[in-house]
Amino acid sequence: MLAGKGTKRVAGRADAEDHNTGVDLLRSFGSFLGGPGRDTRRFFARALAEPGFAALLDEQAELERRNDVERAKRLPPPSETFRLLSKRRELAFARERATAIADVMGLPPERPVLTNRPARGRRVQ
Repeated sequence: MLAGKGTKRVAGRADAEDHNTGVDLLRSFGSFLGGPGRDTRRFFARALAEPGFAALLDEQAELERRNDVERAKRLPPPSETFRLLSKRRELAFARERATAIADVMGLPPERPVLTNRPARGRRVQ
């Protein structure tokens, strides 16, 4: 969606969640960027064209498919698939992969935006 490409047919719970998340992100980015402009679409199209990023998306889709099969068979967690999916939800994994993809794309290193610090004015108890 962000790259200006069409979306694939929704084929399950994970696809529906991904689609809805994409719609929400597009709306959020649209208001932040004044609409998904040509440069924004070009950036995301370039990211999607990177073999490492495409492989990451394919791996994620395969893990989601395997997890759905295991859940349908009522296999008890934590299976290896469940552990891999859990690891992919960690901030450290996202930072590692984002850094690798940014390096391949030739993007300058930047200070991570996401932190685990509490928001200003809020104390951690």
